[in-house]
Amino acid sequence: MRDRSEQDLLPLIAIARPRMLHCAITPELVYERFVRRATEAALKRTAHPDSEIIKALEEGTFSFKDFGPLELSIPTLTIDTTNGYNPNIERVLEFINKP
Repeated sequence: MRDRSEQDLLPLIAIARPRMLHCAITPELVYERFVRRATEAALKRTAHPDSEIIKALEEGTFSFKDFGPLELSIPTLTIDTTNGYNPNIERVLEFINKP
């Protein structure tokens, strides 16, 4: 999440060839996906607190701005995941593997 991860990642930037992939969709679709994952047994994720996020969204104590791209000076590609991947997976792989 923004403003929480940048400081932890800075030391790694100096020793790696980092690339940031930022997946983006509308807040409405994010909410819909959280609800779906929280209510469908096959989609439940133990590593993610979907039910807690849904509650915070409904209470207005959660903001999607916390999930914008991290503020790091590294190559970044935004991927629209509304319906598949845009750009497509081949373009994503090309971005990742670019020297």
